[in-house]
Amino acid sequence: MTERRRIPNRRPCETLTIEAAGHVFDVSLGFRPPTITESGVVIKGELAEVFFTSRGKVGHGLDAILYDIGVNLSYAIQATDFGSEWPDLK
Repeated sequence: MTERRRIPNRRPCETLTIEAAGHVFDVSLGFRPPTITESGVVIKGELAEVFFTSRGKVGHGLDAILYDIGVNLSYAIQATDFGSEWPDLK
């Protein structure tokens, strides 16, 4: 198994609200911090984690499923080197 690349404790994050199948979800995307090359070019931080939450009742089973999906997807992203093949999400 590939060792996952650790991310800093403080990092840029964007939260989106989406509606699907009659449910409202919040999706939080955490990014690695941007870096600056020796020539001064700023490279946008790459996606590092994804978390999902529903706006339903607290303790609803859907929240547990979404949490597990987010954690597993985040581990997969951190353990994979997408390089230039990763799509631009903006």
